[in-house]
Amino acid sequence: MKITVKACTALLPLLAALALSAGCKSAHEGEDAEAPPAPVLDLEDGPPVIVGTVVDAATGAPVAGARVVAPDGTEATSGADGRFRLKGLAAGTAGELVATSGTLRGTVRLRPVSGGRLEVVLHVR
Repeated sequence: MKITVKACTALLPLLAALALSAGCKSAHEGEDAEAPPAPVLDLEDGPPVIVGTVVDAATGAPVAGARVVAPDGTEATSGADGRFRLKGLAAGTAGELVATSGTLRGTVRLRPVSGGRLEVVLHVR
């Protein structure tokens, strides 16, 4: 079978629509599912802000009261839903983002952050 460039480009909008609908479906399913959301980078203007969720790697449950420390020493504490927000970071901050709760610990390696919002999930073990 021979596929022309014209035929391939005609399929692109259909494939894009299928990908978007699958993404929307999984986002709605994620509200009820125990799997944590995937990290998302939101390219906004402004100073860097890291937001996220601390999750128990064994159970998938959010971890309340976890201490989250950025590489530059900025700290936050996760709420009852495991969510935290680190603001006041310097542009270019890079290194390990660390979450601890009791004997549980988890890290995420950060590339240099610039302006905008970075969403992460920290799995503690």
